[in-house]
Amino acid sequence: MPYPLSEEAIRDKNKLRSDVVWIDFLEVIYPGEDTIRVCSDNDYVTWAGHEWTPVAFTAPELEETKDAQISEAKISFYDITQEITPILDRHSGGNGAIVNFSTALSSRLDNPVPERTDSMEIVSTSINGQSVISITLGAENLSKQRAAVNRYLKNNCRYPKFKEGACRYVGSATECNKTFAQCRKFKQQRRYGGMPAMGNLGYKI
Repeated sequence: MPYPLSEEAIRDKNKLRSDVVWIDFLEVIYPGEDTIRVCSDNDYVTWAGHEWTPVAFTAPELEETKDAQISEAKISFYDITQEITPILDRHSGGNGAIVNFSTALSSRLDNPVPERTDSMEIVSTSINGQSVISITLGAENLSKQRAAVNRYLKNNCRYPKFKEGACRYVGSATECNKTFAQCRKFKQQRRYGGMPAMGNLGYKI
């Protein structure tokens, strides 16, 4: 499936020569661990609110079969700093961990929206004596995900983290019980993430 590119990205791809670099970003999410974030640049890169560690790798090309199924893909990189290997050991190779791929232009690092993005699961992992980590990736199991992106409830805010994202609370409070009463106490009722006028069963969209 083609990716909708920005106008700047389309112009850059049609140039015979360009100083703009297409940087690949790889994010590995392990339960109970700090998220691993690496990039294909030669130096540390700050993008989408995070610092990304430089690692030599290339995002795999994902191809669909005639049945619209995504086949397995492999990726290899050197763990020079020995930061990733201990995490893999603790999680028996990290099978089932989520791997997110994103690509952004070096000229648009102030924009957190990537030019392309894919999400897969780790199927298997191997490490050789030269600290080269090889990861086999498979399509993410969508049956484990909630079909609706947002669920609106009568008295429960849908925003996942207090003070972050659409919440935008900037006061001194450190906790929120996600109720409308609490939101009103914080004078944030206009930004409440629930639907007080909705029925008790809620609504998914």
